[in-house]
Amino acid sequence: MKNNYKFYNDYVVIYANCKGETMEILIDKDDFDKVNEFSGTWSAKKDGNTHYAEIRNGKSFIKIHRLIMNYNGNKVIDHKNGNGLDNRKSNLRIVTHKVNSRNRKPSKNNKSGVTGVGYNKSSNKWEVQIKVDGKSKYLGLFNELQEAKEMRKVGEIVYWNILERQRNR
Repeated sequence: MKNNYKFYNDYVVIYANCKGETMEILIDKDDFDKVNEFSGTWSAKKDGNTHYAEIRNGKSFIKIHRLIMNYNGNKVIDHKNGNGLDNRKSNLRIVTHKVNSRNRKPSKNNKSGVTGVGYNKSSNKWEVQIKVDGKSKYLGLFNELQEAKEMRKVGEIVYWNILERQRNR
């Protein structure tokens, strides 16, 4: 690979360009040889709200997370902490699109900062919902935003079996 990189204790930082900005791609030390086999330059590309690392391989591109996980199937590689440039194996998992969609950030017009929590003007309270198998489940109305956020977390545990969210909220 043509990128600059730096070794640390158990991981490597690969420096990549994204529209003139230098980005840091993180990989485990034991994946360095696999990533370094390519003669091109790893670059960071923005896809929605997240950056991902890829390299040109002939007429196609290879995403670094798929290379590291050795996966070419129909599922997606989830970056648990939401950072698409953190490609250490402890941060990657193979999941369905359905499971990965739970990681979506709230829309820009969301006033609560949490997906599934919105202000209900008619009741002047915070309303909480969660999607389960494509259907919305109503979790209640709350006077305080913090109470609504807590109920959303409870809903994720009950309906999605998520004991803790790895994304910061």
